[in-house]
Amino acid sequence: MWTFVSTFNKSRINCLITHLIDIFLLCGYNVITFGEEHMNIVHTQIVKIGNSRGVRLPKLLIEQMGFTNEVEIIVQDRQLILRPMTHSRQGWDEQFLSMAKHGDDKMLDEPVSTQWDRSEWKW
Repeated sequence: MWTFVSTFNKSRINCLITHLIDIFLLCGYNVITFGEEHMNIVHTQIVKIGNSRGVRLPKLLIEQMGFTNEVEIIVQDRQLILRPMTHSRQGWDEQFLSMAKHGDDKMLDEPVSTQWDRSEWKW
C-alpha cells in the first residue's frame, strides 16, 4: 500500500497514481491510499465469465462492505456503485411475532364502516 502526502498538487498525484498503476498492471489488484481523506483505490482487471465479464473483489473489501452472495449495483454519474443487498421488510416476521407475544398487535382504532361498506360490500 502506498500513502501520499496531500501537499502534492492534484496533477502530480494523478500522474503518480497513473505511473503506479502502470507498474503494477500485471498484478491482480492493488490498493492505493492517498490524501487526508484516505480515499482507497483498488485496481483490478475485468475478467471473462462465460459470455459475460466480471470484476474480482478482494476478500478484505467483501468483508469490510458486508457483502454476501448478492449486491446491489447502481449506475450514477458514469460510475458503478456496489452496496450490500438490502431486502424490503427484512425482519418484519420477527417483529410481528414479538408484537403478538407482548399483546401489541391490536388495532389502535375500532374499524369504521361507511355507507358503501354497509350497502355494497358482500361479506
